Amino acid sequence: MTLRDRLGDLLGFGIVILTLASTPNTSFAVPFAYGFELPTRYRVTSGEVVSITGTLINLGDEPIVFAPHPTAISLGFPSAQGGVVPGFSFGNSLSADWLIADHGFTSGLFTQFGGVTVTPGQSFPFVFGTFQAPTDQPRGSSALITGVTLELFFTDTVWGTNSDLSKQGVFSYFLDNGVSVSFTLANNDSVTQERFREGMVIDIATGELLSGPRGVLKCDANIPFGVGCVPVTAPETVPEPTTLLLWGTTMAGLGLARWGQK
Repeated sequence: MTLRDRLGDLLGFGIVILTLASTPNTSFAVPFAYGFELPTRYRVTSGEVVSITGTLINLGDEPIVFAPHPTAISLGFPSAQGGVVPGFSFGNSLSADWLIADHGFTSGLFTQFGGVTVTPGQSFPFVFGTFQAPTDQPRGSSALITGVTLELFFTDTVWGTNSDLSKQGVFSYFLDNGVSVSFTLANNDSVTQERFREGMVIDIATGELLSGPRGVLKCDANIPFGVGCVPVTAPETVPEPTTLLLWGTTMAGLGLARWGQK
């Protein structure tokens, strides 16, 4: 076989890849999937205004387009608000030395997300809320918030959370994926120990798990959480058509450039 024939074969191989890439495989596409990162250990100084930060990551195939002026989901579904609606929750550990709820905790979460679009694979930093570190507590004392969750209401019937979600008689999912965050009074401030959590996304109309991490349990819809539960796996994403196209173009280019070189 001549070098010209070999180059022709390689070029044909590249064209086949390009042809396949131009026909996206949507059978395993996951339109809505997300996760978030946040620090879990804060060292704060007396009287300091502390921002509890997080970063949303779009793990799905579609952009996450937030409502222009989102507010609590109880005040209107996404169709009424004009886009995705965020939400969050956490608990205060009563065994801690002090509570952030007693030190001016406020949240401007909704304002931050207003009109924001997060494209697939991209991230968006935000602040869960702020509080002022106490001035009447000794160094070494601490506060603790538990079960930090970030909810995304993608549509009226597609909801995401990294906590439990159920609908009587339809579905019951259990995901112990909350995060605990500590705040300790110290001489110098610092933020450490980042944690990542993936949310699960559920079609609440059908009870179908659309995306989520390992560890999701599907339970009997008519009994309390934790009873009659079995592990379930959400569909996995496939490479984007553009990724395959780039790979195919690269392979074709390598074939034209040189034969037999790695």
